[in-house]
Amino acid sequence: TALVLFREGLALADPLHGIPADAGVVSAAVIACERGGAWSVASALLVDARNASWPLDAISFNAAISACGRHARWEQALSVLDSMVRPTQVALPDRTTFNATASSLERASQWQRVLALFHDRRYTKEGVDVVGFSVAISACAGVAAWARALALLSDMRFAGLVPNAVSFNATITACG
Repeated sequence: TALVLFREGLALADPLHGIPADAGVVSAAVIACERGGAWSVASALLVDARNASWPLDAISFNAAISACGRHARWEQALSVLDSMVRPTQVALPDRTTFNATASSLERASQWQRVLALFHDRRYTKEGVDVVGFSVAISACAGVAAWARALALLSDMRFAGLVPNAVSFNATITACG
């Protein structure tokens, strides 16, 4: 499996074999797992790379979060996100991190968690973009939380962002 091959690669990554341990190698492996739908392998790769003290970047974490989200594993997506913001922070969450996590929660109808994530500034230091707002509005639409959807649409415009078709359609759906 991919995990076995990656672990064999970790064993080779040392100065004696001349293979540098870098974030690109981990990212490539995790992205391959994401594309192949292997969310559990993607998560395990991050753990193995971290245990081997390989450098990690947001790309690796984002791909693992996306893989978890595509398979309704929102708890695992949150776990991967939380591992980024521990005191021993290995990578800074970015907009893509927020959007991937919010999408995984939205797909699982976890609208209240989407809104909690939306307001938690540990995950949105860059600020939420149009995609993030749209995901939050879509989460509200899934449960007909029209007042929150309208408030988010207003907040989006107040933040200087231009709503897109997804934003408007989700708001209309929320208003039912």
